[in-house]
Amino acid sequence: MNHSEERRRELLRQTRQLYDDSWIPAVHPRYGNICRNLYGTDEEVQGGSFVLRLSLVILLFVCYVWMDYAEVPVMNVDSKQIVTQIEKQMNMEELQEVSLIFSERIKEKIRE
Repeated sequence: MNHSEERRRELLRQTRQLYDDSWIPAVHPRYGNICRNLYGTDEEVQGGSFVLRLSLVILLFVCYVWMDYAEVPVMNVDSKQIVTQIEKQMNMEELQEVSLIFSERIKEKIRE
């Protein structure tokens, strides 16, 4: 550990003592290990939701295959319409318009 890293950790420890800060900020799960090392907690990591998400995806895929095989429309949508929408190409102007709408929404949420 180099001097600047030791200094940073010491300043962090002093700041936590000063403000009695005992929580870990919300971060993306990918960076959770870094924060746990930085903040020095030994809490157990809760299980992820991978199995749940995988099960949901498999269930949806089985439903789609059943719709396609039995040619059953669900809510007036059949498998051919789903494939058409998936294969639909968007032009660059539509993508930029959608990204502008989302960026404006995010900016509004940040302001709140």
